[in-house]
Amino acid sequence: MLIVKDILDRISANVEKRRLRRSMNEAFFEGTGRDSFRFYENGRSVTIYAEMMLGGIDRRIHRQTLTWNDSDEPLSNLRQAEVIASFCKYLDHRKIKWELYGG
Repeated sequence: MLIVKDILDRISANVEKRRLRRSMNEAFFEGTGRDSFRFYENGRSVTIYAEMMLGGIDRRIHRQTLTWNDSDEPLSNLRQAEVIASFCKYLDHRKIKWELYGG
């Protein structure tokens, strides 16, 4: 089992490296889990949590402090607002119903 886990970890690391390289040419979003997406830009990424929902809303985006995954440095308030607005447009383009939730 350990060998399989090592192989999967290597594959995952290579996929992430490719995404980071691609982000040097263009900013983009990528689903990374059931309740999370990543925004890639300039060789860095930010994780956005958007809970999967049932019913009238497909995704609930909780208010959150966005930090760069490589340094844990928080984005400025203005940059966070830009990334969330861009993420909402990304969801709209894919016809995913969403809501911003919380304070």
